[in-house]
Amino acid sequence: MAMISGGATRSTIRTLVTAAVKFPKSETKVRNFLGIITSAVTRHEKDSLVAVFGRHKLHEGQKMICCRSLGTSAAMTAEEEMSRQYFALVYDYVPDILERRGQYRAEHLALANQLVDEGKVLLGGAWGSPVDGALLIFYVHNIKEVQTFIDKDPYVQNGLVTKVDIRPYTVAVRSGLQQGP
Repeated sequence: MAMISGGATRSTIRTLVTAAVKFPKSETKVRNFLGIITSAVTRHEKDSLVAVFGRHKLHEGQKMICCRSLGTSAAMTAEEEMSRQYFALVYDYVPDILERRGQYRAEHLALANQLVDEGKVLLGGAWGSPVDGALLIFYVHNIKEVQTFIDKDPYVQNGLVTKVDIRPYTVAVRSGLQQGP
């Protein structure tokens, strides 16, 4: 059996990748687990490992996590990857948002976290003091996917959002600490 840098065998790495994709849909857990794996894998061997997790039924977010961790986009076709773009969604909130959001917050966060798990929302949250709005960064195929989130958002449905602005977003710089799409 061929040895991989760091002393791990290919079958060991494949076993670890297989286990990683069976984790709960937590991006952090999968990313951390795959970080351990990729530290023992050379660039030349990454494509064969992508094939291992490619045989598993993964939702889009898990594929993106695995690909980012392995430094490739092989789980998505080049066309699919190229058709994705960033959008900034900016909300303005009602003045008493902190008092009114309680009964809707869990559902609002669940909806946003579902899109995080699918790799469609990269980050999001309310502005600091004063809490008068929010920002979510989407990485999706088209603006309709952002609009679908807005249409389903309980904050919007229940009048907590006074203004919505969707803007195409261009990444010019990025932290080297976290790989993005």
